[in-house]
Parts: sequence; structure tokens; C-alpha cells
Amino acid sequence: MDKGIKNIVIWFFQLLCGGILLVTSWAKLSGQPVDIRLFTELGMEPTGRYLIGVIEGMAAIFLFTHRLAATGGVLALGTMLGALLAHLSILGFNGENAAMWSTVMISSLIVTIARRRHLPLIGSTFED
Repeated sequence: MDKGIKNIVIWFFQLLCGGILLVTSWAKLSGQPVDIRLFTELGMEPTGRYLIGVIEGMAAIFLFTHRLAATGGVLALGTMLGALLAHLSILGFNGENAAMWSTVMISSLIVTIARRRHLPLIGSTFED
């Protein structure tokens, strides 16, 4: 694949994942009723909601930069795995959330793999 096209595709996934995380972060930090209800069910209201909102916001900001995108991808992947476990074990599923998780999980995985050379501590171990 041409390097320019590959870069455009990676940026598409960075922006897609970062955009979704920015919206969900804002919803958590602004105290949307649905988020308050979910975190109350999990027994994590309000501290957990704020903490996860900040992590999602940081991941979004990192995904909007080239050098920090891999770190943002790891943060996004971790938070989405946590959300998946919470919904599998306690909250249950709905179709809209599942579509959003899968989009963020797949996008963040693609970004993390594509930008892995920029990961702190271990990035230099990856060679072309």
C-alpha cells in the first residue's frame, strides 16, 4: 500500500476513535443521567465516572496527535475492554453501545499496531 494512503487510513481511525471518545468523555464529565445511572449500578458513582471520563478524554487528545496516538490507542483499548467486561457482567447490552465499543476497540487496535514504534518504553523494540 502506498505510504500516503496508509497514513490517511491510520489518521481516519485515529480521528474516528478520538471523536467517539471525546463525546463519551464529555458525557461522563458533564454528568449525563444515563452515565450517572450506569456508574451507580456499577457502584462507581461519581469517582469512577470522573476517572474514566478523564482517561477517555486523555486518550482522545492523544489520538489527535501523531507521536502520542499509540498511547491513546492503548488507553482507549483498555477503557473499552473495561466497559465490555462491565456490560458482560453487570449492566447487560444494547445494540448502540455494542456498535460504539466495537468501533473504538477495532480503531484503537489498528492505531496502536500502526503507531507501535511510538509507544513509550517498548516502541524502540519494534522494527520494520
